[in-house]
Amino acid sequence: MVQSRRLIVPGERSDYDGVAELWFDDMEALRAARQSPQWEASTEDEGNFIDHNQVAYFVSEERIILDELKENG
Repeated sequence: MVQSRRLIVPGERSDYDGVAELWFDDMEALRAARQSPQWEASTEDEGNFIDHNQVAYFVSEERIILDELKENG
């Protein structure tokens, strides 16, 4: 897990404090993790430091563009 903390940039407004990212080999691995006792325990603990009414959740796929440009260039 990686935690990225917000930097305060003078003159810029930011609507978040931080971002947590989780990486999985594939969608199946994500689904399996979400069914695990560890996921349940960590979700329960989140109540100590996360307001779930203010959370955005999304799934994305990483795509390395620079390597593709080198191969195709």
